[in-house]
Amino acid sequence: MSSTRRVSVFIGGCVAVMVVVALSYMLLDPRLKRKEAQPLGTGSALVQLEERSPTNHSRIRFTDVIQQTGIRFIHEAGARGQKWYPETIGAGGGFFDYDGDGREDILLLNGQHWPESRQPPGSTMRLYRNLGDGTFADVTEAAGLNIPLYGMGFAAADYDNDGDQDLVVTGYLRNLFFINNGDGTFTEATDRVGIKDGKWGTAVAFFDYDRDGFLDLAIGNYVDWDADKEKGLDCTYGTPVKDYCGVRYFRGQGLTLYRNLGNGRFAEVTRPAGVEAKDAKVLGITVLDFNDDQWPDLFVANDGTPSLLFKNRGDGTFEEVGVRSGIVLDEGGAAFAGMGVDAAYVKNDGQLCIAIGNFAGEPTTLHCQVRRGTSYAPELFAELSHWAGIGKATLRFVTFGLFFFDVDLDGFDDLFMVNGHVYNEERLRNIPYAQRPQLFRNLGGGKFQEVMPPEGMALARRIIGRGAAYADYDGDGDLDILLTENQGPAYLLRNDTIHQAHFVRLRTRGTRSNRDGIGAKVRVYTGKGVLQKMVHTGSSYLSQSELTLTFGLGSSPVIQKIEILWPSGIVDEMAGVAVDTTLLAREGDNAR
Repeated sequence: MSSTRRVSVFIGGCVAVMVVVALSYMLLDPRLKRKEAQPLGTGSALVQLEERSPTNHSRIRFTDVIQQTGIRFIHEAGARGQKWYPETIGAGGGFFDYDGDGREDILLLNGQHWPESRQPPGSTMRLYRNLGDGTFADVTEAAGLNIPLYGMGFAAADYDNDGDQDLVVTGYLRNLFFINNGDGTFTEATDRVGIKDGKWGTAVAFFDYDRDGFLDLAIGNYVDWDADKEKGLDCTYGTPVKDYCGVRYFRGQGLTLYRNLGNGRFAEVTRPAGVEAKDAKVLGITVLDFNDDQWPDLFVANDGTPSLLFKNRGDGTFEEVGVRSGIVLDEGGAAFAGMGVDAAYVKNDGQLCIAIGNFAGEPTTLHCQVRRGTSYAPELFAELSHWAGIGKATLRFVTFGLFFFDVDLDGFDDLFMVNGHVYNEERLRNIPYAQRPQLFRNLGGGKFQEVMPPEGMALARRIIGRGAAYADYDGDGDLDILLTENQGPAYLLRNDTIHQAHFVRLRTRGTRSNRDGIGAKVRVYTGKGVLQKMVHTGSSYLSQSELTLTFGLGSSPVIQKIEILWPSGIVDEMAGVAVDTTLLAREGDNAR
């Protein structure tokens, strides 16, 4: 999100290439040739980036149904002419089943007026209950969530293993923790559970890093900002009036890690766990197990500072391995403006890839584990966005929300991103302020092709996009999309893709592990290969997608077996599974 990035970039000349990246390219699949992965660097030729013309996939179709649902929401950023930095950031939203009825409800985060505006606080987050008929009811006040907050993101999970979804909401100088009472209401219990205020909270994820059966909490923090600090800065950029300042003017606030003590309280363990990262400017967190040792790791996307890959040592501590993995810097050793982030096995062959949304002039980067012989090196990644067909197509966009999902249920995870600039420079540099989302269809061999929707369709609409999440909110088996817009409405895009593909959906319920089964790895064995996903919160940008896992099966009507590796170490196997259904997997019921 750095305001110094521009769509006109210098290409050519001599680039100082990091040694680890050079080694990565030499170890890659031979199909990757250096000429297909051109680095961006400094040089003598000024190149104006152009939007390519992707192939039209008419069968992939989304319909914006927000007006029919009864959801009426406009994001408040407090923008009244002062152009304070937080007004550019936006807020997220997403899905969780707050009342336990099996239907995904929607939470949308909101900002506030600034105190000097002399207007009532007014806006709060909004909770919408899924009524099961395609409509939603606003239950914010009844649920006890109408608390003023300059909100950013959220995560929901059963932190106390009592059978309902609890909620943490991040915000500027204040985070809120809500305990679900199990009757459709929440109790605000931030102080009681031990969550601290004082920083600018952004991305957040529940995960059980010590595998004790209780969900711990990672909260990303952005920058040390207040209005007085900004008043002393010159952000006119040579013009007569103030514009929005860039992130480079503010110091990062790093990551905060809370350990769940199992008694309803958390203890902050940031420093002893080794994840302090004082100067990091966190906007994205994804939980993954990149070395497949069953201990959940953390990837942290930072805005203009090096992103971080924290390897879980399995003893309550983490080791930061981002630089040596080749994943956190570009070829010239510079940090990207990391925002949304997600991870997936895009080729269904065990190769883990991490996608990161970045600023205009920077591609959405795709970092994939490097092949060594017949397997992949867990701690060595190569940046493959240009080779994979993503790089050039994303250079003109500012990408916030981002996730992998199987849009057409063909068995390969596709890549979706929502875009929008942080200020309007369209007249100067031909970069739109409002930008259309992008969907890249996975072609199955590690490459992607952009799906270009016809004008007038939901995915062709230009918005100032921020948050993005997915869920099967209407219960038809395919995945729908929720988008948030900075200072604008929300969008609910129903997946109306015409397909004859099969699927299986799986909900996990832990017994020895945490009740949500977060951290469980699920492998679906079919005649065409093995599909793999992990139950997780976090990912995207300040948003949460549903915890239920959806596996597209393509035309295959047969599942050989489903294997579930629980955080406790229990392994369940399910055989004779019917397709086109949603299963509940209870830990230990099918232990092998």
